[in-house]
Amino acid sequence: MIRKIAIGAVLSTVVTSAAFAQGFVGVSAGTASAKADCTGLDTCKDSSTGYKLSGGYMLTDRMGVEAVYFNMGKVTASGTIFYPGRGSSFTDSEIKTTGFGVGVIGLAPLGTDWVFNYRVGLLNANSTTDVTTTKFGSASDSKSASTVYFGIGGGYNVNSNITVALEYDFFNATDTADGKYTVSLTSLAARYKF
Repeated sequence: MIRKIAIGAVLSTVVTSAAFAQGFVGVSAGTASAKADCTGLDTCKDSSTGYKLSGGYMLTDRMGVEAVYFNMGKVTASGTIFYPGRGSSFTDSEIKTTGFGVGVIGLAPLGTDWVFNYRVGLLNANSTTDVTTTKFGSASDSKSASTVYFGIGGGYNVNSNITVALEYDFFNATDTADGKYTVSLTSLAARYKF
């Protein structure tokens, strides 16, 4: 259902009159975190540095379309794991999450200089798992899945072309064992309109 709503929002925005069309690019960086299951492991670091790149067109002064790329950092964990039929081994693991998609962005001005923004779209999320064991060697695998991303933020218009904002984005990813986990990015963003 959520996917259908996101598709409808993207399509309805695309067919809106493009007379206002104004391009923009954006970059943001901050803290990425993942709600990963680290049960039974000795160490688990579920946050790291992440970033987002975006670009698109504002079709009206309040609504636009965007392409977006997320790098949601990595989760690292280690501990002794039992492998059925093979025994136990000390294991270091790392999960990296990225995503590329398209969506809509909406702006809600708060007075002259301040603006609230919200985003929703469709995303191809990729999860890559790297495992190194002391007994059985190393392995790597990846999994891609379609999902919906959401984001909100608040910013300040430095001038008519530049906006700086604090933003929060999140989406669900699927790991190589088909487990779902949520990744989020809290970041400082800059957007340039041209």
